[in-house]
This record gives sequence, structure tokens and C-alpha cells, in this order.
Amino acid sequence: MASAGAVATSAGLVLVPATPASAEYLLSFVPRMVSRDNAGAAVKGYIDEVAISGNGRFVAFVTSAAVVPADTNGKKDVYVRDRWAAVTELVSVTDSEQPVTGDSALPSLSDDGRYVTFETNAANLVPGDGLGFTDVFVRDRYAGTTTWVSEGNGGALANNHSGNAKVSGNGRYVVFGSNATNLIAGDTNATADIFVRDLQTSTTERASLTAIDAQASAGSYNGTISDDGRYVAFDSAALLAGGFAAKQNVYVRDRTAGTTVLVNVRSDETLPDSGAAAPAISGNGRFVVFASDATNLVAGDGNGSYDVFLRDLVAGTTERVSRPDGAGELAKGASTVPSGVDDDASHILFSSFSPGNVAPDAGDDSDIFLRNRNSGRTTRITSSLLIGDPAANTFFAAIDDTGSSVAFRMTAKLSSDASFDQAYVTGGVGTGPINTIDGATNQLYQDFVGREATTGEKSTWSTNVSTGEADLAALVAQLAADPASSGTRAPLIRLYWAFFLRRPDSSGLTFWLNRYQSGTYSLTTIAQSFATSSEFKNRYGNVGNQAYVKLVYQNVFQRQPDAGGLAFWTGKLDRKQITRGGVIVQFSESSEGKRRLAGPTDITLISLAMLKKVPDAALWSQLYPTMAAGEKQSAWIGRQILASDAYGARFS
Repeated sequence: MASAGAVATSAGLVLVPATPASAEYLLSFVPRMVSRDNAGAAVKGYIDEVAISGNGRFVAFVTSAAVVPADTNGKKDVYVRDRWAAVTELVSVTDSEQPVTGDSALPSLSDDGRYVTFETNAANLVPGDGLGFTDVFVRDRYAGTTTWVSEGNGGALANNHSGNAKVSGNGRYVVFGSNATNLIAGDTNATADIFVRDLQTSTTERASLTAIDAQASAGSYNGTISDDGRYVAFDSAALLAGGFAAKQNVYVRDRTAGTTVLVNVRSDETLPDSGAAAPAISGNGRFVVFASDATNLVAGDGNGSYDVFLRDLVAGTTERVSRPDGAGELAKGASTVPSGVDDDASHILFSSFSPGNVAPDAGDDSDIFLRNRNSGRTTRITSSLLIGDPAANTFFAAIDDTGSSVAFRMTAKLSSDASFDQAYVTGGVGTGPINTIDGATNQLYQDFVGREATTGEKSTWSTNVSTGEADLAALVAQLAADPASSGTRAPLIRLYWAFFLRRPDSSGLTFWLNRYQSGTYSLTTIAQSFATSSEFKNRYGNVGNQAYVKLVYQNVFQRQPDAGGLAFWTGKLDRKQITRGGVIVQFSESSEGKRRLAGPTDITLISLAMLKKVPDAALWSQLYPTMAAGEKQSAWIGRQILASDAYGARFS
């Protein structure tokens, strides 16, 4: 299960996804906007909560914008974006697929994206629902049905608000919070409880019970559920099984064994000296991450702020995971809430307002971090993969079951057509259905050098990416420079730019490349043909040899000639020891020429390999000014194309 929900604390509502995942992840791509309509345009309104399915294919988001024509209610609605098919679907609808009459929020998705839960205050989903309370519903996207979740065992309408639902990974169970007193028999505590609805048997049970199955004496919140629905984590101010009095504590209910255990304790079971909240449970139910300001859960906790901890329920150990990159123990400031954990707890996603977790991060904006427990690295995923360090807040992060994709809402406008906060995803599925490091590596080898990656090459890049040593954009740069990819293409691309100061046209490049690769024409012969073209004559004009050499220096080397060089090349032309086309070949293939023309050459090489075409005007205008200014290298081009819709469309 990978979803997002609201965490109720004394300070208000903070959204926290409970997202189990497994060990591989591809946080090597720049964020790709997913809050788009079916024409591919950015949503014309603000995005609120974001969630992602376990398989990473589907992203749910909330907006009041009318993203599809059927959205006529003028309310906040829940949409699901299929990242592979590039289709956006309205899911907060009635069973007859009519718009709901109220706002909808807090989506959660099953692992396969079939089931989507949401809460709404609409009154037209259930006959007779005129009580004005928020209720929970689940949309079956395959069957096209909407089912009421927050109902009593006898079908009674809830007599108070319900919400903050999470669907289990298998799609059978939904955990939610409610202040209603009529969902089960014997609910007399007059406070919020955590319930689980079995969608197959249409039954509801309470999960926020004490170790002796008694009801809680205080409110319980923020339920999250394992993939099979057996384990439910939540926080409560009631002392269900020990804990710190007068504050929230985190508990796990084993629905099969009928037990409730306290989670926020030391590894030696010492009780905490303060409370905890905002749990997220792994898909297998073994690990729980939570936020706490306790100072005695681990040794050396002296930062006086909320930290994020992980409890292994099998090993009985507790460790802090909101830690800075590299060595050290303390995260500066407040590392507030966890956002997800993968299945084996190798990677923990958490949000923080704390500067200094990684460098550079000097601001106090909300950021999303990924902690790799195997490598001990902390990655700031919401800006380390971007250009610069945008001073923007990031919210509602969620990670998929494989750990290969992270979804989030960001206030920065990372896409040229984004006018509002939008939903983004960084990760493998954003490049199409390539959701493993090996698969993405293999595809790049095929694209650039025309062969499959070897076992050793796959192993190298799997290690590089999973440990954070390098990303797949670095592999793009490496392969773009491989002679098998650039050997014949690069000289011809440089020749185009040196002669005409433009990127190659598709038909012309294909024509000349075929002749160059077959050995029919040498580069010098092609240069002679270019030199007799009307475009070349218009570009350089009918000038003398010395003036011509000056123009070549300016166009290829982007500088004025030195006296010796000017005399040398002018003399060779005057003595007819070289043609004008030959001069350009010498310049474009010199070490200085290759360096000066690296920008247009790399853009074209990488586009040809990954998009199977020369760069169009839109891509060129996006990439060339930055490359021409010398601000970025070829790996940056790779990141842009890996994250582009055009690359993703190859695999949809």
C-alpha cells in the first residue's frame, strides 16, 4: 500500500503517507509533473494531497480545478493519473458516476491502483445521507463502483465525522478514524477511534483497543495498515499498553492475535520520556516509523526537537532515522514526520523543515528526505535532483512499494506550463514502465551502443544508484561519450554546427550519416559538399581568406583568432594547401573545437539515442541556452530527457 493521509497532532493536521516499499529505488530522475489533464496540460489550479500506488504506476491528487469535462461540481475532487497511459480519471464520483456535491480529500491507493479511498462531505453518495458529516468511500476503478466504507455493521449511517482512510495493499481492508459511536456495538468512549472495514465481508471492527481488548479512554488517530490488513498502527492519548502519560503514543494492533503493543520505546523496552505520533507501517507489518520528541529513545539525542524513529517489532529494536547525510547523529531543527518506509526498512522517507540535513540546504522550507539505512546516506530528493536549490515547500510525499518512485506536491513551478502548485513524481516509472535499475540500465545501453548491458555493468550501476554514488544520468553521459555511440555521429553533428550554426535537420543528418558510416564519403568530402551549399555561402559570404578564417574562429571557437593562428590558416588557404571546407573540419575536430561544440553535440547525440530523433525546437530551446552558457554538462541533458514526457511516451 502506498498512500497519503492526515496526521492529527496538537499543532494541527500534518499529512503523512504510510507507504511500504522494497529495496530497489531509482531516485535518479528529475521530478516529472503528473498533475495533468488528458491533453497533457498542467492542471489549472492548486494541488492538495498526493498519493501513489504500490506499483508506482498511478498517482492520486486532489484539486478544485475541473480536470475533465465531467467535473462540474466546483468542489475539490480526487483524480488518478495513469503514468504509463498518460490518462487522468476523476474518481470522487457517485456509484452512478455523477459528480459529488461536496469536497473530497485524502486519497489512498491499493498496490495495483484498482482501489482508491477518499473522504468527502458530499451528501449524494448514500441515500438518506443528509447528516452533514464527512464519510469515507472507496472507488473500484476496474468495476466502476463507489462503495461506502464508514458505515456501521448493520448499515447505519455514521453519526459523526469519519476520515483519514488508508486502503491495504491487497485492496481488501480500509483503516479509518471516526468520532461516530454507532459503527460497532459498545462504543461508549465518546472519542475518536480507529476502525477497519473488510470490503469483502462488509464488516467493521475497532482496532484502537487496549492490550486487554478494552476501548480507549482517549482519542486515537492516524491509522495505517499492513498490506494484508493484519497489523494496524495508530497513535492515541490513551495508555493502551504503557507509554508516556498526557501525550500521544504509537501502538500496533495485531488483528489476528488480538494484541496491542506500545511502539515508541527504547530497544531495551524503557518507556519514553515524551510522546510520539504519525506512524507509518511497512507492508509486511514488521517495521513502524514514527515521530517523537522523546530524548531517551536512542543514546545521544540532544537536539531537543522531533525526530523520526524506526521500530523493528520482530527484533525489538529502535533507531533514529532522521539523521544528516554522512557521519553524525543529530538533525538540526525539527525533523517532523515520516512519510513512508519500504518493505525491508532499507529506505525511510521523511519530511523536515530542518536546514543542514544535506548540503546545500540553508533554507527553512519544508523538504522531503530519503534515508538509506544500508549506506547511511540521506538524500534531499526534492531539490538534489533539480537545477539549483528552489526555495519552495514540499508536502504530501509518498513512496511506492519498490521504492522506485516518490510522489509529492511542490510549491516550486518545475514545469514551464505550471502556474500553480503541482504534483510531481521522481523515479523509474516516470520514464515509462522501467521500474528497476537493471531494466533502465539495459535500455540505455541498447539506446546508445546497440547492445544489452552485461551482468557486470548492471551490477555496477545498480550499486551506484542504490547507494547514491551516481544516478542514471551519469550513465547517459558515459554512454554518450562511448565511441560506439558518438564515433561517427559526433563529428557530423559538429560539422553541421561549424558550417551552419544550427542543429542538424533530420533528413539531412540521415542522408549524410548513411554515407559517412558506410565509408562512401569522408568527413572532408562531406565538408566540401557543405562548403558549396547556398546556406554556407549565405552564412560566410564572399569574403577573402583572412576574413573567412576570422569567421571560422568566431563561429567554431567563439573567440577572435590569435595572430599566429590567423596567419597560419590564411597562408594555407592562399597557397591552396587546404580547402575552406577542410579548414572547418580541422577546427571542428580539434580539441578546442570539440570542447566549444560540446553543448549542441551532446544535446543532439542524447536526443538521437533516447528519443530516436534530432532535438525538436522545443527541446532545443529548453536545453541549448543552458549548455551554451557552460552551466551544465551532458549528465544534465540526460536528466532532462529521462524526465521528459517524450521519453516516457516511448514506453507507454
